[in-house]
Amino acid sequence: MSTKNQIFDFGRFTAALRKEWAENKRLMLLVMLGIYLVFAAGLIMGNYLNRGMGNNAVDPMFTFLFMGIISSLGFAGLASKGKRMNYLISPSSTVEKFTANALIYVIGGIVAVFLCIGLADLTRIAALWFFRSDDLLVSGPTAFADTVIKWVDPKGDFWSCLPEFLLNCLWWSSVFMLGSILWPKHSLLKTGLAIIAYFILVIILVLINHRDASSFSKGWENYERIAPYIDCVIIVLGWVIGWILFKGKDVIRRRWRVVTTNS
Repeated sequence: MSTKNQIFDFGRFTAALRKEWAENKRLMLLVMLGIYLVFAAGLIMGNYLNRGMGNNAVDPMFTFLFMGIISSLGFAGLASKGKRMNYLISPSSTVEKFTANALIYVIGGIVAVFLCIGLADLTRIAALWFFRSDDLLVSGPTAFADTVIKWVDPKGDFWSCLPEFLLNCLWWSSVFMLGSILWPKHSLLKTGLAIIAYFILVIILVLINHRDASSFSKGWENYERIAPYIDCVIIVLGWVIGWILFKGKDVIRRRWRVVTTNS
């Protein structure tokens, strides 16, 4: 594609957004329905079993996993030659394609999971409202706030915990987005294994420097202090590397090619 065609055009960008949504909205809605049902079942059962006396949070790791699942769908058009031909030669520039996918599957994916938490929480209230009593308390919609606090600091408050939670959401979504470009086939599994390997490496590095139990605990606390800065670096690298790899994709091969200034 010529340099001229690489100039960002808002009209083509919105057309790329509409095309992506039109082609994949059924899959996206099915995924969101599944996420909503999982959250709703968990919140209803949790409220019923703890009689409304416990935390009203969903499992934060499921939250990040679901964001990863949505993000991993973002560049599914690179998975086969036929899909790549239809996707890469569509009338929008590389930057417009990349931005449209990132907006829908990364930012949109995070927002979609938040909406699923909110709808599931309202479903919990509706399902248990007529059974409420002195022995079964049914609180208002607090699942999102409780999830944020549970993940960051159980003794903290929502607004102080929210920035770190959002940073972690963006970390997971960005890493899975990069994985969908790096490994178009089976990207969810491969990216998940890469994340596991990353955390194992972190634990090994902490163990090397802090071998006894008390020292390891202190070392892990030190890691948690710098983790937000490391996460920021990984997010930036994920987007930059993802863009470079996406820009180097071609129709023939799933893997990338080196893009020269004359291409």
